[in-house]
This record gives sequence, structure tokens and C-alpha cells, in this order.
Amino acid sequence: MADLFAFDGFVVNPKRAGDIVAPAYDSMSADQRARYAESHKDNYLNVMRTRDDYPSEQQIEISEILNSNKTNLNRLIAEDGFVKIEQKSYFVYRLIFEDHQQTGLVAALPVAELDQGVVLRHEQTRADREELLVEYLEVVGASSSPVALAYRAQPEIDSILEDLCQQSPCLDITSSDGVRQILWQVSDPQVITQLAEIYQSVPVTYLTDGHHRTASASRYVRKLIDNNQAPEKDGVWNHVLVALFPHDQLRILPFHRCVKLSSDSTNFETLLSQINQNFAVTRLSCDPKNPDMPGQSGSFTMVYRDQCFSLTFLNKDNAASDGSIQLDVNILQKYVLKPLFGITEGNSNPYLEYVSGSAGIEGVNEVMEKGFELAFYLYPVSIEEIMRVSDLGDVMPPKSTCFEPKVRSGLFLQLNNA
Repeated sequence: MADLFAFDGFVVNPKRAGDIVAPAYDSMSADQRARYAESHKDNYLNVMRTRDDYPSEQQIEISEILNSNKTNLNRLIAEDGFVKIEQKSYFVYRLIFEDHQQTGLVAALPVAELDQGVVLRHEQTRADREELLVEYLEVVGASSSPVALAYRAQPEIDSILEDLCQQSPCLDITSSDGVRQILWQVSDPQVITQLAEIYQSVPVTYLTDGHHRTASASRYVRKLIDNNQAPEKDGVWNHVLVALFPHDQLRILPFHRCVKLSSDSTNFETLLSQINQNFAVTRLSCDPKNPDMPGQSGSFTMVYRDQCFSLTFLNKDNAASDGSIQLDVNILQKYVLKPLFGITEGNSNPYLEYVSGSAGIEGVNEVMEKGFELAFYLYPVSIEEIMRVSDLGDVMPPKSTCFEPKVRSGLFLQLNNA
């Protein structure tokens, strides 16, 4: 795979970590993030805010938001929220949630190597969001969120990381959502060299979280070079932080879909009849606010107001041969969302809301209370399916996967001008 580098910069001050390290961004709605940021002034969410995080001030200019983010970052630095990493290092990063544990390595990866076939993607990105993140890098001038990569597990790497975890950690905190996060700093040059060499034996990695961040990092570097603004030597400006995890330690949750009907006169029985053309539909007797979840790939739970249904796709084995159409997210998109509701992939749509599996049934119920009448609960995609799609050079629809627990923002800090 591409070369990994030890990095300097900053790591969160252990005495301040409980206040600064952010909750999982995508696991919260815009309203929840806004409330959390307002009530936790020192949290790194206040360095990451977007227009969506100001629901009561929709006319606020993006430049004002970005400058506010920069002001908040400068304050955290001035108030010793972060500690300088004096010697270039790797960090072993362990996340523990309930009975799940995953351990990976945080390192720096040259941006130029993202497009050389060693980091495979499985989701498309939106140009407008990429541009917004480029503007963020230009104005705020910092990055804190490592991009998450998976690789096919290697026992030798597992063994080395486990040995490093026997030392005293430099950070051990449990966030408000119950995720324990532990860091071990690796600054011994011999160990750094050993790790760099063994990770080079990994033929390919799979981007699991951070598609837009990697795309925007590439745009940012190209823009600097094209405008003759790139520093002469390598540095933070042309590297991206990555957190690499073995594939067999990852926990994947689905992204559910909520649909708002475009007309009060929509006939649900007609919709049900149309769905019945491609799915076996069974009425369920469960509570719509606590429905039974789909038990296998190819099945969905649909909630319409106070009614619950099980949908089982009738032609999954013969859906297609391109490796991705058989995924549940593609089936729902092709046979329900697009033909019945006109919802297309990759576009913002006021009639569609995505709810991460980490937000769960409670998150779906919160969306339904806002006037959405239909909810589709999905079965999670497997890591093997994700890697297969990536190997084929294919992509999934937006919001296909939810990796939990997520790598958090506010643990590390890289300043672009450093």
C-alpha cells in the first residue's frame, strides 16, 4: 500500500479531552448537533459547524460560520486544549463500545497517493460539498478528523498493535455516548520503521468513512499547486490523517430511510400494491414506534404511520451481475424510492431523510414526528460486500453504511500552515 508517515502536530490535552473530543458527527441530526454545540462551548463541534448546524438562522453566511469556527479553534489552542506532539509519532487508537472493540493505527498518508489505486472508495461524493470542505481548509486552516480505512486483517499487524497496547496509554476517556477511546503514542524510531514496513505489505485499503474529506483534500492540494501557493517541502498541507483498522474488527450498522409523501391525497393502498410487484409483503403486529428489524439481507421493515410491514425482495438472486445492485440499498432505491417517489441518488431531496443505525429507532421516530409518513428499516451491509463493490470499482448509493463506533474529531489537530 502507500507509505505511511509518523506525524507531529497536536493531540488533545488529556485534562480537557472530556470537554473537547466531539461526539460522532453523522450520528446526530443537525438540530441535535446545534443543541450540543451550544451547550458544550469547548467541544470541537464548535470548530466544525456548517449552515445546517444553525437551524434558526438559515440566512447566515458561510463565511461567518467558517470565521466563527476559526475563532473557536484559536481559543481552544490558546487555552491549552491541545498539546504539541514534540516527536513525530504514530498513535495506536482503540475504541470500545459495549462488547465491541477495534484497534487501529493513526498515521499520515500523502494526499497524492489517494488516487493511485491503493485506497478504494465505495461511495460517490458531491462536488458542492467538496468545495465547501476546501473552503473550510482555506479559512479554518486545520484538520482533526482522521479518515477511516479498512484493510484485510493480518495476524502479524494485530500482534504488534496488541503488544503496543500493553504500555501506558497517553489518553483514556469515555465519551458521553459510552464509547471508550484509548490512545498509545508510538515515537520509537525503530518501532515506527517496523510499522511502516509491515503496512507496506497491505496491498489495498478500503475507505470506510471520509469520502468527502479525501476528495476535498485532493482538491485543496491541486488548488495550491495550480495557484503556485504550495509550500516547497512536504508537510501537513499535502497529507491526510488516516486511521487504519483490520476489516474483521469493524462494526457496521445500516442507514434507514424516511420518506415524506408529496401529497396528502397519496393512496397508501395503491403504493402497497405497487410495492407488492417486487416484494412479498407481510403485515406485522409490532409497535410502529418499536418495530421488528429485518433479519437478513433482502428483507426490509416498512412503517406507515401506525402500521408495520415486512418486505422481502422476490428476485434478489437474479437482480444483476455487476456486484452492487444486489445490495439492499440498491434494491430499495431501484424498486421503491425512484419509481414510486421519484427520489434519485446523490441529490438533496426534502422528501427523503437518512437516519444512521447509531441513531436507531429513536432517530427514525424523531424524523417521523416531523411529518414523514414512511420509514424503511434496512439490514446492514457486510464488510465483505463493501470490499467487493470497491474491488469492482463500483459505488453504493449515498448513506449506505454506518460504521460504529466512529473515529472522533478533537483528538488530533493538524494546522495547514505548520
